[in-house]
Amino acid sequence: AAAPAAAGAVGAATPPGQGAGAVGPESAEDGPPEEGGGGALREGDKDSDEGGSSCSVDVAALQALLRDNAAFFEACQGAMQHAAGAELSGGPQLRSAADLQRALNHICSQCNIEEVDEEEAQGLFDEPMDPGVFYQLAREYFSSLCRTLTMAV
Repeated sequence: AAAPAAAGAVGAATPPGQGAGAVGPESAEDGPPEEGGGGALREGDKDSDEGGSSCSVDVAALQALLRDNAAFFEACQGAMQHAAGAELSGGPQLRSAADLQRALNHICSQCNIEEVDEEEAQGLFDEPMDPGVFYQLAREYFSSLCRTLTMAV
């Protein structure tokens, strides 16, 4: 009777207390998303020719871009130009979730990572963005993504 109680206590304490223990059960519950994103957690799998190669992530390229502030700034400027162009005399602005998606995906393509989908871009977009606001959002987004991918690898 003591063993089942201990097993129940471990299961209850797993999510908040044990990071490594929580990964197993959570990934088992998240089975269906594994179809599209399971391969996305492999580092350095960019040379694979299998069907899952489009989901592979070169975490090192993203990490390098985030470490180099000047390169990240230039990537953000290029993304803004790609997505919005110089529409106004004050410079480019991202005026819609679709513009934001194009800008983020421009950076994703540089790092060979999975692109941002329309739903995620709509969740991130709340109002038109100038280059400074986009830079901050992109830095937060890609830093968070990089942390998530390196924890999972």
